[in-house]
Amino acid sequence: MSSLYILGNGFDLSHGLPTKYDPDLRRVIEKYGTKNRTAQLIKQMYFSKTDSCDNANRRYLLDRGISEILNTELQEDEGLWRVFESRLGIVSKDVLNKLQDALENNEDCYNACVGDWQNLAPNSDNEGEAYEWDTAYQNLENTRDRYIADFNALIDDIIDIPETINQGIEEMVKLANSLLPNTRPEFNFEQDSYFLTFNYTDTLETLYNISDNQVLHIHGRLNQENPNIVFGNMPDRITAVNNIEPARGFHEIEDIYVINTTCILPQTPEAWQKGMQVDHNQLYQDLVQAFNCTNKELIKQVTVEDLETFLCEAKIDKFIIIGHSLSEVDLKYFQWLIGEFPYAKWLVSYHRCSERKEFAHKLERIGLTKLQYKLICVEELKL
Repeated sequence: MSSLYILGNGFDLSHGLPTKYDPDLRRVIEKYGTKNRTAQLIKQMYFSKTDSCDNANRRYLLDRGISEILNTELQEDEGLWRVFESRLGIVSKDVLNKLQDALENNEDCYNACVGDWQNLAPNSDNEGEAYEWDTAYQNLENTRDRYIADFNALIDDIIDIPETINQGIEEMVKLANSLLPNTRPEFNFEQDSYFLTFNYTDTLETLYNISDNQVLHIHGRLNQENPNIVFGNMPDRITAVNNIEPARGFHEIEDIYVINTTCILPQTPEAWQKGMQVDHNQLYQDLVQAFNCTNKELIKQVTVEDLETFLCEAKIDKFIIIGHSLSEVDLKYFQWLIGEFPYAKWLVSYHRCSERKEFAHKLERIGLTKLQYKLICVEELKL
C-alpha cells in the first residue's frame, strides 16, 4: 500500500518560494511594459485599491473613468492563491455601475462636441465663422476618433486579462524554480509514495529528487513543452455581464448642410455625416462580449481524467495534505479520491490552529467522517 501526498501552494510557500498572488504574482504582472495597463485593470476589477497606482497608470484609468472602480483593501491572507482564484471573473455590481457612469461621461463629451458643431451657422461667408467651423469640425473628428479608440483600447485590455495572468504565472514560476538549488528541504517523504501537486513549480523533482512518474502536476508544469497552466474560478461564481448600455442617448448629426466653409470635407455633407456617426450600441455590445468572453476564460477547467490515469494501478491507503486550503474550486478532485479509495485515511495539515474548524467542515462536506481524517499542524510533518 502507498501514500498519496496532496500538495498546494502552501507547500511551496513553506520553502520560502515567491508564489503568492500578492505580492509575488501581482508584482510580476504589473512590471510588464505594454501589458501594464491590463495588469492595473485586473487589480481594479478584482482585487485592490486604486491608491497604489502610479501616475501613468492612474492617468490611463482616469482617461477611461474607471480609476475608482473598486475600493476595497486586501485583508490579511487575501494574497493567498485560493483567494486569488476565488475572485477571478467576479465583477461586482459596484464595478459595473462605476464603469457605466464613466462611459456616460464619455458620451456627454461626445455629445457636447456634436452640439458645438450644430450650433454654428453652416452657410456663412464670414472668414471668422468659417474658421470656427474648421475648428469645431476638427474637435468633433478628434473626439470621435479618441472616443472610439479609448473604447476599443478598454475592450482589448479586458480581452488580454487571461493571457496576462498566464504570462505572469509563468514568469513567477520561473523565478521560483531558479531559487530551488539554494533552497533547503522541509519535509521527509515516505518511500514509494505518489504526489498530486497543484503547483506549477519543480519543487518535488529538483529539491526532493522525486521521479517524474511519481508526480502528477494536475494544473500543469512550467517545464513541460506545453505547460497548459490551469487556473480560475468556479463557473457559478463567474459574472455574466449583460447590463452595460448607453443610458443617456446621443445627439445625432443631422440636418447639416455645408455651403461655404474652408473645411476639408467629403464631397457631400451626407457622406460626411455618415462617416462621422458612431455606432454606440455596437461599441457597448462589443464591451459586454469582451467581459463575458474573458470571464469564461477565467473558469477553472476541472477534470479527473489525468488523475484516473495517474492512479489507475495505485493502491492508496493514506492521503497526506500539505499546504492545500481545500478550496471549493478543487473539491471535485477530492471527491473523486474519496470515491475511488473509500477506506483510505486522511492526514490533513493546517498552518494555523484557527483553520482546524474550517478544514473539518470542508472534509465532512465532501463525505469524510471524523473517523476517516486527522488534523495535524504542518510543523509536525517537517524535518
